[in-house]
Amino acid sequence: MIVQFGYLSLFSVVWPLTGLSFLVNNWIELRGDAVKIALETQRPVPWRADSIGPWLDALGFLSWLGSLSTAALVYLFSGDGFGPDGTPSKMTGWGLLLTMFFSEHIYLALRRAIRLALSKIDSPGLQRERRERFAVRKQYLQETLSQEAAEKAAQGGIAQGEKISRSTLEEEARESSLRGHGTAEERFWARQRGQGETIAMGRSFINKAAPAQGESKKEL
Repeated sequence: MIVQFGYLSLFSVVWPLTGLSFLVNNWIELRGDAVKIALETQRPVPWRADSIGPWLDALGFLSWLGSLSTAALVYLFSGDGFGPDGTPSKMTGWGLLLTMFFSEHIYLALRRAIRLALSKIDSPGLQRERRERFAVRKQYLQETLSQEAAEKAAQGGIAQGEKISRSTLEEEARESSLRGHGTAEERFWARQRGQGETIAMGRSFINKAAPAQGESKKEL
């Protein structure tokens, strides 16, 4: 197959039916191999592979060399300016080099564009792998954030709350004057500057409400 591709990329411009002849040959060979595997020989053990390995480099080199040889052959044998011995008469070295240069860069540009287009298309396997990696990263991030929050809460505790002082009250009054006074509930909850103050305020309310509830029960 590599030899066929080499002949096709290097010299197919001389005989344009080279590709068609290789297609017919490969179809006949494929049918013959299928008959031999199904009827006469043991089936080979399949081995999974991601690519064809170093043959990719060989195919790439033959493609690049084919862009040069095709341009050179087209330049040398194009037109009708032949000499007495049948060889081309109107050709220059700089023209040949310039033709090969443009042909090579057109090939490189097309290869770059095709690779970029194929990189935008994801196969189902790549999409599934990408989803799995995203799920793993998301789970790890959630576990890390929850662990950090738990450690922070354990280290802080009730005693780490912000204490009420004259400066904090003045700053709160200034901010409330800028934002608006709000409702009574908002002013009450905004007054608490930490867990310790909130718990202490709640206990004081409970203690104040407890005697009143006892007196109401006695009256009943």
